Amino acid sequence: MKYRKIHPRIWNDAKFNSLSDKGKLVFFFLLTHPHMTPLGAMRGTAQGFAAELNWDAKGFREAFREVLQKGMAKHDENAFFVRLPNFIKHNPPESPNVIKAWEKCVEDIPECEEKTLMLREVEGYVEGLSKGFREAFREGVAKAIANQEQEQEQEQDIISPNGDTSSTFEDAPPTDNSCPHKDIVSLYHKILPVLPQVRIWNGNGKTALRARWRESSGRRSTEWWKSFFEYISASDFLTGKTEKPFFPDLEWLVKKGNFEKILNGRYENRKNGKTSGIEEWLRIRMEKERKELLV
Repeated sequence: MKYRKIHPRIWNDAKFNSLSDKGKLVFFFLLTHPHMTPLGAMRGTAQGFAAELNWDAKGFREAFREVLQKGMAKHDENAFFVRLPNFIKHNPPESPNVIKAWEKCVEDIPECEEKTLMLREVEGYVEGLSKGFREAFREGVAKAIANQEQEQEQEQDIISPNGDTSSTFEDAPPTDNSCPHKDIVSLYHKILPVLPQVRIWNGNGKTALRARWRESSGRRSTEWWKSFFEYISASDFLTGKTEKPFFPDLEWLVKKGNFEKILNGRYENRKNGKTSGIEEWLRIRMEKERKELLV
């Protein structure tokens, strides 16, 4: 891709306008960088970018941190991975042939968890396009995604119905980059015993939960997930108490589209047009999360 699209409405964007002048320049620099791939990700380091701009490393890192904190870029320093999450949204593929060329781009992007999340998001984006685009994706890029996940997931995490693990989990204290899968799955089993139990936790489900954990600082605690599952337990629809019972599993609950519908109150019980059965403290917690999604 020899050019990038920048819509004039960017100057109406609250996140962009909240950046300092240097922060804005860093964002435009990344967006128009010669090494940026059509997938919106590339290999790079803060030190190298600073040298290209003839800045000192400290000054670049400070401006780059602004962009990262606003969620306008993703960075894995150890893997030299840099990504602009909304790149494809504003620079969509113009033909199926463009998507076919993405396969080579996948190989040029450093392997890391952020790359795995990016590829899944790209796959979801393409599913919303026409048949020709979807077929082009499946013929090439989908294979690259499968290979990436196989390398990332070297082992399966198996859980018995009572929540005990029979193989390794991320047992280290949770940090921004360490989702406590074991603890969250145990809470799911404890609070929502009516829903399907998790026996194998890997692949799409594990990737989705990790993504939901990272998307918001408010979610990076097991207390938040305890509240989330309690919120679900009050929904007749999500707990099989409707005329046509539906019993979603954990993977369904943390899939991005379903997760956002839950947070937006789509499945709350309603009586005379009003919600019911949700305790006030839990409602406040969910409302805070909804507002954060709109920032």
